[in-house]
Amino acid sequence: GDPASWELAESLANEVTCPICLELYRDPVRLECEHNFCRACISTYWLQGDQAYTCPQCREIFPQLQLKTNRLLANIVQRVRRLRFDSSASPVTNRRESVGSGPVCEKHQEKLKVFCKEEDVAICVVCAVSKEHKDHNMAPIQEVLQSCKDSAVDLKKHICTEYDELLQFLQAEKELLCSQLQADQTRLEQLRDDQLKKIQENMAEIEEEVKKLQAKFEEEEENDFQVLVKVSHVQLNSEKILYCALKKIQKAACSCFISTAPCTLTLDPASANSYLTLSDDLASVRYCYTPQAQLPDDPPTEESRFDFCACVLAKQGFETGKHYWEVEVGAHSDWDIGVAAESAGRDGWIILTPDNGYWTYGHQLCPLVGVYLDYEGGQLTFFDATDMSHLHTHVDASFSEKLYPFFYPSAESTAKPLRLLNPENCSCRKNTQTETTGAF
Repeated sequence: GDPASWELAESLANEVTCPICLELYRDPVRLECEHNFCRACISTYWLQGDQAYTCPQCREIFPQLQLKTNRLLANIVQRVRRLRFDSSASPVTNRRESVGSGPVCEKHQEKLKVFCKEEDVAICVVCAVSKEHKDHNMAPIQEVLQSCKDSAVDLKKHICTEYDELLQFLQAEKELLCSQLQADQTRLEQLRDDQLKKIQENMAEIEEEVKKLQAKFEEEEENDFQVLVKVSHVQLNSEKILYCALKKIQKAACSCFISTAPCTLTLDPASANSYLTLSDDLASVRYCYTPQAQLPDDPPTEESRFDFCACVLAKQGFETGKHYWEVEVGAHSDWDIGVAAESAGRDGWIILTPDNGYWTYGHQLCPLVGVYLDYEGGQLTFFDATDMSHLHTHVDASFSEKLYPFFYPSAESTAKPLRLLNPENCSCRKNTQTETTGAF
């Protein structure tokens, strides 16, 4: 197992290697041109060729097949194999054999050294010169493996770059949203402080007035009844002032939060009951006593249309966030508005309950209604949009699917259409401006 024997075996092996399979000769034969090949390799090469017998190395053409066994070369190959075997204990030899080991061709029992790009498969050198892979685009398998490794490295770099850019974008968005929230909080706190200051000033005026009346009461005991009336009047006025101040604070707080959430809605003709008439701008709906023809460019499906109840949904649906919209319902109480779950039934008579996928409010005399949806908070709140006073709230709703604004207009002949207001016309924006600049 000395290194010298191993080096001798390797140097001889380079001289007794078949140029087709690149392995030590197996049953070597010599052609008339004096080139040598394994009998199986040259036979396979000729059997799968379309032309006359030619030498794979020098391309000399032979009129007939003549294969002469090269016994001298066979003996040399046998000696080389024996030298390799004798030096098998060498660490270098073991290492090279382990490196040289690998999968072999099932057909020719040769190592897979070539990659056919046409067939996308690893093949041996015998397969490479066969008719099956003739004129195919091929490359050494190590070169293909290195190319795949390089592509994987490039892909990893690209993914890392995209990830870093996305992370930077999300961080910037987070900082922007935090800044906006901080600004809103500061504005609301300032509004609260201003209103509390005004309340304190009014309370001071009330206390001063009470002191004056008490002094006058002590001076004019004969006018007890008149003084009592004045004191009662002052107490009533003070309660009214406090009530108005609290209402203004409530109104300002609601407007401040809601003013960031107005959304533009349009009605969905595909969901509208056939007894409803929609405006051209899809912003208003009213009941009609004769069925309406379906629009040819917007045919509804059986699942989308309310087939019995005169209802309609908005095209826009919400699966997250906070949203606010206002609806003019007119001076009558025969209406319902709110939201409907995407899977809520639309066939037959509909019972408007959360268990059936409907969160609504209606049948009240309130000409302008504001609807505020907090999806993650599980709340749907209704306001009298004229003064932002609270009407009703659905709490702990636990929304789990897409919600669509829902409208059920009045069937009264004198009823005006239900109309959606654009965000620019919403009262919450006007209220916010008024409350932050107006006097108490």
